[in-house]
Amino acid sequence: MSAGTQTVDFFDLVIDEMKKPNPIMNENIALDLLFLLLFASHETTSMGLTAILKFLTDNPKALQELTVSKRFIATTTLLCQPKMYFM
Repeated sequence: MSAGTQTVDFFDLVIDEMKKPNPIMNENIALDLLFLLLFASHETTSMGLTAILKFLTDNPKALQELTVSKRFIATTTLLCQPKMYFM
């Protein structure tokens, strides 16, 4: 690394975002995200699912929107399936 360059990692970016007048995330979300990233490399699938469940239970509006989208996709997929006939 040359003189005068600074290394910036993800934690620096989150902290810089939190210092802005209108940050895109609140302090609780930032802490959850940073905590998740500390442990995500050990059990990526289970940690990812745990984080998704936590974020969805903490945000009922997002859960509702996801449910509506899932139902729409399921209904559309079902309607587009070819009819199956059994003899």
